[in-house]
Amino acid sequence: MVNHWDRPGWTPGRRSYYWFLTFPDAPDLVSAAVELQDELAHFRLDSIPADGLHVTMARLGFTDEVTDAHLSAAVQATERVCGDLDPFDLMVGPLAGSPGAVRFSVAPWAPLIAIRAALPSTSPRAAFRPHLGIAYSNRPMPAQPVIDAIAPLRSREPIYLPVRELHLVELRREHRAYRWDLVRSFPLGRHTR
Repeated sequence: MVNHWDRPGWTPGRRSYYWFLTFPDAPDLVSAAVELQDELAHFRLDSIPADGLHVTMARLGFTDEVTDAHLSAAVQATERVCGDLDPFDLMVGPLAGSPGAVRFSVAPWAPLIAIRAALPSTSPRAAFRPHLGIAYSNRPMPAQPVIDAIAPLRSREPIYLPVRELHLVELRREHRAYRWDLVRSFPLGRHTR
């Protein structure tokens, strides 16, 4: 596994705008994440706190590179996009991994891809693999022991979460965790009702 925190452009104090799906009222998700984090504690990964669980949809850019006009245009475009898309339910699970994280797979991808495709973004379109992380790797380490530990945890029942809005956040790093300030929330389906 690689060090998740070793990312280009991120320097101390730097912030970036992202679109996230968040789940503040999801006790089943929090319970599952905490239980699985406890199961993997011996790997000394950086557990994602309950209020930090999210699905990253797209990146707009570092705050010092996004002009007020660009941000305003992005907000207007996002309002149109979200207003035309219906709310949906997201299935979370099974547990999986990536080079820098342990995460839940999520489905269906179709509404997530539709949202992402319509957002003004600097994120590469082809690289989008929707997921919900529970822990980040904080150093290079062999992946096989983590894969072996995750294998028996993959049979858990999935969790279903309502997706009713998208959030534009100003993201920062604090002590090997992502924290954010909400810039704006965009309800889904305002134009389809």
